[in-house]
Amino acid sequence: MVHGATGLVLVDDEASTGKTFANIFAALPAKIRLKLKHTVLLTLTDWSEGAARAEITGTVSEATIVSGRYSWTPRGDFTAATPQVPSCDRPKRPEVCPDVARDWARLGVVDHLQGLNANAADDGITLVLGTGEHVWQPFLLAERLEKEGAEVFYSSVTRSPLSKGHAIGSVLSFSDNYGGTVPHYLYNVDPALYSKIILCSETGPENVCASLMSALGDPIVLSDVEGE
Repeated sequence: MVHGATGLVLVDDEASTGKTFANIFAALPAKIRLKLKHTVLLTLTDWSEGAARAEITGTVSEATIVSGRYSWTPRGDFTAATPQVPSCDRPKRPEVCPDVARDWARLGVVDHLQGLNANAADDGITLVLGTGEHVWQPFLLAERLEKEGAEVFYSSVTRSPLSKGHAIGSVLSFSDNYGGTVPHYLYNVDPALYSKIILCSETGPENVCASLMSALGDPIVLSDVEGE
């Protein structure tokens, strides 16, 4: 199916320089690139001014909600303190890859044959947490529990480091459950506010960082794609 495709849609949340789209297109095997007649670049915001389009062969069109440009103008001798981002131990561990048969479209799944299944807290607030790129199915779980009458909050861990302050009231840092070397973070989550926390992971409980488990406290429910 892929080798015979003549159209390609690339999706990202935003485009700043266009390099992500250009690099993805360049990484495609030549026999696939040569058959492509039309590529669509789809974003929420685009500040690249067509930079990716110039590096992609064939007909290229762009679809975005907001587009524009930005520039920086130096204003005197301005200095700022170096941001202090959280850190954590990053032990070397074997890489854990999601099972293609249990994935949610990121690896080419056509039919979603499984779904997350867990119960909300009997009383109080339930927090559903996604991990890594595993966020869509956890969100659907949170949405379903809310429709069933539970009070539910949803959040996810992220690879993006932020300094504590202003809107960022608390920061947890911990190692990647996929065995990667990039630290992961969780912001503005106070476990004391929740009666139950459902941590949704594509990996087994043994791959989840012990410091994250400890920080979240009890009860912790690890829920993978096969259910609670």
